[in-house]
Amino acid sequence: MRYLIRPSQIDFFRENGYIAFEEIIATEKAMREKTPSTSFSLQHNLFQRRSCFKTLATSRRLAHIALSLSGKKHIRLLFDQGFFQEDIWPSTFQENSSFQGLQLFAFLRLSPEKKGSTDRPEEANGPILPHGAGSALFFKPNVPFSIEKTLDDPADFLLIAYGDINTLYVKNPLDPLAKSPHHISHKLQPGDPVPQNLAPLLL
Repeated sequence: MRYLIRPSQIDFFRENGYIAFEEIIATEKAMREKTPSTSFSLQHNLFQRRSCFKTLATSRRLAHIALSLSGKKHIRLLFDQGFFQEDIWPSTFQENSSFQGLQLFAFLRLSPEKKGSTDRPEEANGPILPHGAGSALFFKPNVPFSIEKTLDDPADFLLIAYGDINTLYVKNPLDPLAKSPHHISHKLQPGDPVPQNLAPLLL
């Protein structure tokens, strides 16, 4: 079912570069089937190998939100990345992308909020992560975003990256996700358009 977005929410996103939506998709199956790893790089492009993560990463409900916020006519999935609390996370990931045409991210919370957690106020200089399982923070690549400063309790997340229809792969040695054996860089040359089999067009 399509998630209806109010014009005021689109205006907020375009002015501030981020917006959160609470409990918009079920994540229980992904939580049951996630595979913790000591290597962050092994949690890249899970949608290509695990059906439960493919369901989330290719969700038309999430894609409709991304499409509405981006203002584009089409949106494609560029990659997903598991951020599981057992792993060691990089401090930044969005500032050094390997994609020309990257539009926005969705940071989807998989695990429920722990009892006893307290709400944190919205910081003046950026977003904080939503608390409920199935909630998502959508944000532009240029929005300052520190996971450590916004996370108030250990949790599991799935990062989903969306691009436009003409997205190209560009080699970027500073991209922390390029270290993954599942990264698109192992199958493309710089300047190549991302193909449907690696980065499916969702809408």
